[in-house]
Amino acid sequence: MDSLQRLISADAVNRLVRHDPSLFSGEIQMRQPITNRLGWTDLAERADARIPLVENLARAIAEEGATDVVLLGMGGSSLAALVLERVIGGRADMPRLHVLDTTAPSAVMPLLESLDRTTTYFLVSSKSGSTIEPLSLYAIFRSWMDEELEYPETGRHFVAITDPGSPLEALRKKGVMRVTVTAPSNVGGRFSALSVFGLAPAAMIGIDLWELVRRARAMEIACAAPAEENPGAQLAAWIADAYVAGRDKLTFVSTPQYAPFGLWVEQLIAESTGKNGVGVIPVIESAPGSPAGYGDDRAVVVLHT
Repeated sequence: MDSLQRLISADAVNRLVRHDPSLFSGEIQMRQPITNRLGWTDLAERADARIPLVENLARAIAEEGATDVVLLGMGGSSLAALVLERVIGGRADMPRLHVLDTTAPSAVMPLLESLDRTTTYFLVSSKSGSTIEPLSLYAIFRSWMDEELEYPETGRHFVAITDPGSPLEALRKKGVMRVTVTAPSNVGGRFSALSVFGLAPAAMIGIDLWELVRRARAMEIACAAPAEENPGAQLAAWIADAYVAGRDKLTFVSTPQYAPFGLWVEQLIAESTGKNGVGVIPVIESAPGSPAGYGDDRAVVVLHT
């Protein structure tokens, strides 16, 4: 039985849409943790309610004269925003977005030297609110801002994006940051592109969120259809069949416009399938040769306009 037929026989799509944890594990103790991470299946449908909030915040910051917005995050809290900025791009009349997901001095110092404290704003982004990299970056940039701006004015330049009740939300109150924008707690970080983790940075640079969500919702609906006509299920089955055949290196070859997509999708694939000692390995080709030159362990996906 091939993978698509197994999905059909298991009623996998319907069970996923219903957030049935038994689709992933039969262990009773795993049911609640799994259910608590399946909120991404209808995230596009629920995104409309968040758009006015982040657009109003983006508008207010722009009206205050913002020229730059720096996203301080790591992994799932930063990669989707990075892809949106590089693939879609922002408006010329909106601030520039800088995505900083490393604490390396070679990346932090040049950015510091390029920014104006009075016109720079920061998004401190962490789902758990305890990830050490964004918190360390916050400490660095908060200290840098405090050198010139008066307290509590400094805090108005910082926005926290996190889950409700996280340590970052408590830190926001202590540091008198501007506001906390909370995300659904049942959506894992790497699946949160259509939550405020992705929507807030996109709003800051003027991306049309309504159109973005409209297109995402169309695909969300398509991916809730029966497996026989479901593009998500068919792609998953193709990847699974390739894995069984020994092609466990899922290779992405893109035209230049879509090359940044790989930065995000490699984490989705590696973290989502890399469980219990097995998984698909994403390979992002920056300078691909002929697909005929790949070994028998490759499955190749081509993204192009």
